[in-house]
Amino acid sequence: MQRIISRTLAAVTIASIGLSGLTSCFDEKENTADVSKQTIERRITGKWMISGCDGKAVPTDEKAVITFESDSKALMTLFPDAQSWTFHSPVDVMIQDGAVTFASVLNGDTIQVLSMTMRSINDKEMLTGISKDGKQHDYLWKKVKADYSADIVGIWDGRRTSDQSVYDEGHPHRWQYLDDGTYRYYTLDKDGNWNLSSNIYNYYFVDGNLLCTRWAEAADSIDHREMWEIQDISNGLMDWEALRRADDGSTYTATFGMSHVYEVDEFWNGGN
Repeated sequence: MQRIISRTLAAVTIASIGLSGLTSCFDEKENTADVSKQTIERRITGKWMISGCDGKAVPTDEKAVITFESDSKALMTLFPDAQSWTFHSPVDVMIQDGAVTFASVLNGDTIQVLSMTMRSINDKEMLTGISKDGKQHDYLWKKVKADYSADIVGIWDGRRTSDQSVYDEGHPHRWQYLDDGTYRYYTLDKDGNWNLSSNIYNYYFVDGNLLCTRWAEAADSIDHREMWEIQDISNGLMDWEALRRADDGSTYTATFGMSHVYEVDEFWNGGN
């Protein structure tokens, strides 16, 4: 499946992420102080998503995912700011006692992308130290086992199920997720017709359970971005959840519920 996504590694940097939110802790019962090279190599394979920083939960729009294919190869998915849109950028991994370093080769030169100190790791969580703005910060990562990248393809109707949301006014929505990394967005008019938006573009990708979307409306051409954590897709239903940061710095949880459209009704104006 070919994604219409920029993989410019120069934009890849976890250290640029600003993080705040609610309290989150490492599971001390399963914590291990053994951060030897052998232990890290044995436990690190799999998909990991940032959960917290310095004891506070990270808003969903500021999360990142690293998939360790082995103890020497990984894929980075980052969505930290308005400039980067990076899905599964390949990097080389070097593991030493108590440290993991990521690097990539650009134009024949090996460039270090990220270095993190491994404080503790188990089969569910790892705690790492990453330098940002000249200070060391503790990042909590949680292992992700779900993969909804194929399940989301199709047509979905939905509306928000929480009191607050960023881009939603509470009216019904319809999305058609295609397998080429694009989607179509429709709104329901007063006559019951689903009308295709005039957006300039609509892109998305799913890494594990993290849904990343990007679009621009014809009216203003502004590049909008929004991320959700897919809680479940089963029995024709899909549930989203996201931790959002309000203008005053506080956080709230937004939720969205959707149902799969198996048969398009007579008012469908979306075409194929």
